Amino acid sequence: MSRTARSVALAPGLLAAALLAALLPALAPPHAPGAAPAGGPLADPLPDIAAGPHTVRLELVADGLAFPTHVVAAPDGSGRLFITLVNGIVRVVDGGVLLPTPFVDLSAMYAPDKGSAMASLAFHPDFATNRTLYVILTEDEDPALADFGVTTGVAHQSVLYELRALGDHPSPDANVWDPTSLRELLRINEDSTIHNMDALAFGPDGYLYVAKGDDETGGQDTTTIHGAILRLDVDRLPGNPLSANGEYAIPADNPFVGAGGGVVEETWAYGFRNPWRMTFDRETGALWVADVGEADIEEVGVAVAGGNHGWPHKEGAFAKVTGGVSDDLSGLPPLAFVDPVGQYDHGEGNRSITGGIVARDLAHPEFFGRYVFGDWISGRLFELHPGTGNVRSIAIDPAGETVNGQLSGAPVEGIISVSEGAAGELLLVVTPRNMTPTARVLRVAPGTWVGGRGSPGGSSSRPVEGPPAPLHPAPPAPGG
Repeated sequence: MSRTARSVALAPGLLAAALLAALLPALAPPHAPGAAPAGGPLADPLPDIAAGPHTVRLELVADGLAFPTHVVAAPDGSGRLFITLVNGIVRVVDGGVLLPTPFVDLSAMYAPDKGSAMASLAFHPDFATNRTLYVILTEDEDPALADFGVTTGVAHQSVLYELRALGDHPSPDANVWDPTSLRELLRINEDSTIHNMDALAFGPDGYLYVAKGDDETGGQDTTTIHGAILRLDVDRLPGNPLSANGEYAIPADNPFVGAGGGVVEETWAYGFRNPWRMTFDRETGALWVADVGEADIEEVGVAVAGGNHGWPHKEGAFAKVTGGVSDDLSGLPPLAFVDPVGQYDHGEGNRSITGGIVARDLAHPEFFGRYVFGDWISGRLFELHPGTGNVRSIAIDPAGETVNGQLSGAPVEGIISVSEGAAGELLLVVTPRNMTPTARVLRVAPGTWVGGRGSPGGSSSRPVEGPPAPLHPAPPAPGG
């Protein structure tokens, strides 16, 4: 299958606008205390987030970055970090040094004023031996090539690519790509510049999970690819049927395989709005998803195979109504929705969850088993207890690296991604919201927290916390 991309010129102002649109919810009036009448929008759906007992010190990993979106540790024992930039470039930190030459530069293929760009990267489980990884890119429309999506009114296309490193670490060739290796797996026509294909992650089953936003069309129609998490077999293993384009296979145990009626068989779960980040808990295998809200609610959930995660009928655990959300669920359709594990509203300047990880770093026992995540608008860091759904803020020690303006309550930077290094250490990508090339990758320094379990002088025993039981695990009938 021939896939040819067109060159475009880069424009920093358009880059900023595209990413802002992807992460900002729809503007809504400020919250006021009190609740609306039953069935109407709640003025203040949730209590303010309580301050947690922990303060962390952040240390610099890399700086001077232009528009980073994510950082991922190479699973080959090298300790390298790969950083995706919004304009189609991947940078590498090797031996603690940000290398001057990009691993890959696909900026000539990138459409800068459309979509959320190169938002994610995932390494093949056998990367140490096959040197293969996967990226998402936003491109201009090529109507002859789309596999899914609208057929008219196309704004741009989201494209999933496979590529390989040129050599094995520690050879210098390990830090540059093989230009002959680029293989297109999936191309989607988008009719909106936001809520596109944003997150990638390999599961413990060896399959690639792809988070696809709702393209502003809602997430309930399982005959479309929008508002869903896809599950793909990039190795095209025997027994799994090939996709229509032949570039990947569809796992035979995907929940909608054989459903008929035009249902997208790649779908693994649906009912999402803008699942900006997702991560597998390295101990339990649960898939955690951070879904950016619209009117009021940011949510963190555990995805369920075949499950309907609610959007746009629900926002968080609330009913979605005109002008906001309601705790009156009587008007919802009789479907089995999967509610989030945790949620928070848009009070206190929080407006856009940018995801996180379930912390499993023994250097930070105070967070062990907790979901640690950030908010791009407030620049704040949080922890979620998976058993109770309780969300608490994590303070940042001003003696180390900080999120600019966060301590004064007027942040000009945000946390656009929270991930983990090869040993499970907590990593943050901090990006100026005006998208100037001064972004940083930070690390939570071990042994620098203050207060709470695991602090100096306190107990270092780790909490035992597994994945929560979904509230409504039974999948609905196919077809949505």
